[in-house]
Amino acid sequence: MNANFFTTCACKAANRYLSSEAVIGPYLADQLLLPMALAGRGRYTTLRPSLHLKTNIAVIRKFLDMEITLKEIKSGLWLVNVG
Repeated sequence: MNANFFTTCACKAANRYLSSEAVIGPYLADQLLLPMALAGRGRYTTLRPSLHLKTNIAVIRKFLDMEITLKEIKSGLWLVNVG
């Protein structure tokens, strides 16, 4: 694989996020869960939930009695609701 391949992939991912209505990108979405769960609540929109986001939800649920939901509110736009 060459640099052009990685550049193309990165540009496509950036364009997908920037052209969406999502407030949080897919690489930050999973990282915000723990602070929001510890704070007791929060919500944001993101792109299609990654496996990492879903895994973090499952792990947080094991340790905290916290409701975390994912809901597709329009095609490709998801609401993450904590608390």
